[in-house]
Amino acid sequence: HPPEALAMMLVDYKGGATFAPFAGMPHVAGLITNLENDAGLIERAHTSLAGEIQRRQQVLKDAGNVADISQYAAERAVRPDLPPLPHLLVVIDEFGELLAAKPDFIELFLSIGRIGRSIGVHLLLSSQRIEGGKLRGLDTYLSYRLGLRTFSAEESRTVLDTPDAFHLPPLPGFGYLKVDTSTYERFKAGYVSGPYRGPAQREQEPSGPAALPYPAYNTLAAPEAGAPDAEPVMLKRTVGATELAVMVDQLRTAAEPVQRIWLPPLPATLTLDAVAGPADITARGLHLAQQAPGPMKIPLGLLDDPARQRQGPWTLDLTTAGGHVAIIGGPQSGKTTLLRSLILSLALTHTPRDVAVYGLDLVGGGLHALAGLPHTGGIAGRADRERVRRTAEDVRGMLAAREELFRTHGIDSIDQLRAAHAAGHLSELPSTDIVFVIDGFGALRDDFEEIDDLVTDLLQRGGGYGIHIIAAMLRWNDVRMATQSTFGTRLELRLNDPGDSSIDRRLAEAIAPGPPGRVLTDTKLIAHAALPRIDAQATTDDLGTVAEQTARAIEAAWPGERAPRVKVLPTRLTATALPTPAAEARRVPIGLDQNALAPVLLDLFERDQHLLILGDDECGKTNLLRLIAQQLIDRYPKEELVFAVIDPRRSLRNTVPEPYRGGYAHTARLAAGLATGIATELDKRIPEEFSPEELTNPQAGGALYTSPRIVLLIDDYDALTTAGQQPLTPFLPYVPSAPDIGLHFVVTRRVAGASRGLYDPFLLALRESGTSGLVLSGDRTEGQLFPGLYATPQPAGRGTLVRRGQAHRLIQTALAQDHFGHDS
Repeated sequence: HPPEALAMMLVDYKGGATFAPFAGMPHVAGLITNLENDAGLIERAHTSLAGEIQRRQQVLKDAGNVADISQYAAERAVRPDLPPLPHLLVVIDEFGELLAAKPDFIELFLSIGRIGRSIGVHLLLSSQRIEGGKLRGLDTYLSYRLGLRTFSAEESRTVLDTPDAFHLPPLPGFGYLKVDTSTYERFKAGYVSGPYRGPAQREQEPSGPAALPYPAYNTLAAPEAGAPDAEPVMLKRTVGATELAVMVDQLRTAAEPVQRIWLPPLPATLTLDAVAGPADITARGLHLAQQAPGPMKIPLGLLDDPARQRQGPWTLDLTTAGGHVAIIGGPQSGKTTLLRSLILSLALTHTPRDVAVYGLDLVGGGLHALAGLPHTGGIAGRADRERVRRTAEDVRGMLAAREELFRTHGIDSIDQLRAAHAAGHLSELPSTDIVFVIDGFGALRDDFEEIDDLVTDLLQRGGGYGIHIIAAMLRWNDVRMATQSTFGTRLELRLNDPGDSSIDRRLAEAIAPGPPGRVLTDTKLIAHAALPRIDAQATTDDLGTVAEQTARAIEAAWPGERAPRVKVLPTRLTATALPTPAAEARRVPIGLDQNALAPVLLDLFERDQHLLILGDDECGKTNLLRLIAQQLIDRYPKEELVFAVIDPRRSLRNTVPEPYRGGYAHTARLAAGLATGIATELDKRIPEEFSPEELTNPQAGGALYTSPRIVLLIDDYDALTTAGQQPLTPFLPYVPSAPDIGLHFVVTRRVAGASRGLYDPFLLALRESGTSGLVLSGDRTEGQLFPGLYATPQPAGRGTLVRRGQAHRLIQTALAQDHFGHDS
């Protein structure tokens, strides 16, 4: 039978020695061995065989709905363009144990029994023992029975319906052949594993028939002709070529091999350049040779499709299914390595103009190796909470900017945005797409609650604007139920519990504990992720170092601008870094704003009027009072400005020089007296009546006062109000009209107790007047201090500025200088 007429699929459940000699024979469409210890291979073998059955049915249909393989062969005789469709003999050794390991095989065998004859698939099943109950009717389709010596008479009856096989002699090769009810013969099997003795010398052979003696057990040939009767029970091992090996070697080149049904299993490791070709420097930088057509298609590894008998590059498409990807896997399953490969593949197939990458590394720090890529705007680690928050806020700001861009330019889809950007338009957009990578997604809800809602917003709205979130997590339940549907693409590595699979539990069970990198895709196919390296070295050694080197090579090859960096406030800011009075004559600079790293200007005499500063110990409250005093003194002469200092802890004694100091109090009693004296001065600033001209023309009268503005610096207000004291009550009547009479308050108090303390009459009057606020470090459990704003732990000098009509802004306040001109 030539390969065009016969193909074989050889399956050895245990070991691989049985069919190993047939490996090079052109008839062999698949050689499957060592299934015993690999559930994945068992599942793959089942899928391959089931896929071949479907393929054969489709071939018959495509040929004109021919009835069976015999008619197909007749059609092919007159239509040579039809592909070969040889009969397929499926030989399975130890099939009983195969059924025990995967009972689903019995349904497949039954299917072959029903339709196998018409599509040309035939079963030859071998086992030491067969339990009749497991066959579930398969035996009715097994018309040929070969029974060698069995362990019991019952086992012989299961195969032959007689006990005869149990009584066979204890010599290899003896057996019975039963075909339905028409044939029942005893036989001695031929032996092909003996040493090859060269071609037969036919001229020395007798021309007549051989005379066969009749010993106790019949034979196939006389002993002198090399009959197997002479074989001992324990055959001697040979070191030379066997007859089988010689025959297979002769067949190897005799015909074209049949189409492969069983492809080699996926490799344990492979590199990105093995998937997409070597990397080379082009006009677009260092790029892989093979590029998938279209944007945001990322080669990631090798995809196995055993049902269709195909293996090929595995490409992740971020333009489909909403653009967000969830990667789920147990510990040491390869999640971080897959994220590294994804980022590196993005950089090797796209420019920083095409895509920018931002990342939160909330587990082991593996993503930092790629921070040097020109595509990477920033990677924030778990320990740097400020950078984590800032990275998420930056990406959220990009979403807002894109929403405005869509409105301004009349863009209605991300495809239109990509086309416009590729054509050179939208120069204000640094990168077409944004990829936000989060390694350790479950930590958001547990440890970074302040950005959890922000990330949820990005998941719900970002995909339509080209912002993609790729999140790695331990389990699917790390994602809130309401958000799970936003992840249109799901990839599962090995799970701790395959029952947690959201794709296919049966396939999840088939992923073995090693090697890492096996991925169950949402198309229910298995892939293997490539390692993040392009040096053709398929090893996990020094992956971090290799990734850093590759990132540097990509950066060196890119001639353009890199992706916008995440801007993070400094933890220490000196007053000398702020605008001088020459640059900003009236407003007071107090620090830097995080959004643009631009100076924050306090307009105390116009917009802000007052400032309420909340923060716990060592957060920078008193320093800020000093800074404001110094900046005001640098900008206003003593004729226009006077300070009253209320300082329970005596931290501001040397802050205000004598010409500017109108009063100083360090106790509640002295503060009450100072307040009463100032109130008397304020009474003089309020006119009892207006002239008729001032009533009709408010600009005619000018200011209500000509005296200097009064700025009260009040530190640790909570220390003044112990035991129910209210020393600043005299100011209450003047707070509503304070800006009109030149009265301004800068007050600090602790966050601790603020949930009740903010309802103090004086502080309540300030808040109702529209005071600006600054919330420094504190405990979130105190609740909302301003609408929608809670205190959180912050570095010294870091806080959130609250102004009427503006969004909250995170700022870093500067260090005030001491009276010697040094930073304090």
